[in-house]
Amino acid sequence: KANGFESKLSSPIIDSVKLNQSGIYSVNITVDGCVSNDRSVNVTVIPEPAKPQINSNSPLCLNDPLQLTATAGVNASFRWFSTNGFSSMQQNPQIASVNYSDSGQYAAFVIINGCVSDTTFTKIEIDQPALVNAGNDQVVCANNAVVQLNGSVSGGTNTGVWTSNGSGRFGTRTSSLTNSYIPSTQDTANGLVILTLSSTNNKSCRIINSTLSIRITDAPFVDIGNNKTICANDSLLAVNAQFSNASGIQWSSTGTGTFDIGNALNTNYVLSSRDQSSGSFSILATTTGNGSCLAVTDQIVVNLAPVPQVNAGKDLFIFENTPYTFNPQITGNVQSYQWTPATFLNNASLRNPVFRGNADQNLTLRVVSTNGCVATDEVFVTVLKPFPIPNVFSPNGDGIHDTWVIPELDKYPNAVVSVFDRYGRRVFFAEGYKRPWDGTFEGKPVAVATYYYIIEPRLIPGIFSGSVTILK
Repeated sequence: KANGFESKLSSPIIDSVKLNQSGIYSVNITVDGCVSNDRSVNVTVIPEPAKPQINSNSPLCLNDPLQLTATAGVNASFRWFSTNGFSSMQQNPQIASVNYSDSGQYAAFVIINGCVSDTTFTKIEIDQPALVNAGNDQVVCANNAVVQLNGSVSGGTNTGVWTSNGSGRFGTRTSSLTNSYIPSTQDTANGLVILTLSSTNNKSCRIINSTLSIRITDAPFVDIGNNKTICANDSLLAVNAQFSNASGIQWSSTGTGTFDIGNALNTNYVLSSRDQSSGSFSILATTTGNGSCLAVTDQIVVNLAPVPQVNAGKDLFIFENTPYTFNPQITGNVQSYQWTPATFLNNASLRNPVFRGNADQNLTLRVVSTNGCVATDEVFVTVLKPFPIPNVFSPNGDGIHDTWVIPELDKYPNAVVSVFDRYGRRVFFAEGYKRPWDGTFEGKPVAVATYYYIIEPRLIPGIFSGSVTILK
């Protein structure tokens, strides 16, 4: 009997023994009234072990190692188990690379001197790592370099942040996955920028990065030279271009003229009359076949310099070897004069040369202005000579002297010729003696006789009269 315990059973059981129930327990038997001697046993009740303190590195990321730790009393044996089938007798067991199936409740208890402690529980959480995609590498042009971004973040998080190794700027906040990037001048000069999309809000998982490269190509280039000044009476303008980073060029203008070949490097612009009177217009060349680049245009201004106005004068009638001084009408700043041909002129490079000649001459006056513009005009000089008047001709059809030819009279365009018979009847009249008299009147031959003429040259004063005889 210990601590008041008493039982008449041969094999008594004490449920849920207490520490104060340690002691000496004795037993005897009674048979037919006879009592045996006591037999004793010393019972020691061992205290229940304290439940272990357990820890882990939860939460942790997929494929990371799981470290479980436990602390308990001296001489403790450890037992680990979980809802997913894990078990271990190690004090600090480890799973080298966890899977999602390794998540759940883990428990541990200890055994000390054969006594089992209560169980301690802990929850193991396994986080999903991020999946990050910044997008494909891109090639952009220096003059059209806004880069469109459409990154994605999924898995354990759906947030991220953009960064750049360049000095450009993002179109909106860097946490916006759908974004744009505007390269800086230095980025463009370097020709390459690396953008990185990094996951955020990763929980226990590490940051995941994804990069894309932006290669920046040179912009198209076109050059058609400097502004030009041409003369207002020029009909053609030669234009030339050089270009790079494009497949070709296209010419255009602000005028109304046309190009010989609109996409040739070297071509001519044909000025319209409106162009010539406009004072100025522009010629443009624009690159074509630009790829992802914006077209580039170069422009020059074509200024139209005024052209001298020249009037050499009306056509002239000058008597043979009689001096005549030309007096052309000229406006504008003229630096040189040239008359051609120089025959019969005292000095062909004068504004007012003196003509003295014995033959007709078609003269051209060419003047050059101080800005190099040229203007010309012509004047025809008819040299008048005395006209001998024949006093006989024979219109008999033999081909010799069949008409009354008056040499040089055809140079007098307004000369009036009248012929009368002896009765005063006018048998021939002409104003301008281009066709000589053939000795007929009203289509019939006149009689062989002497006829009387009156000639009015008009270019010179006076009247010439006399007689002409028709022979057969």
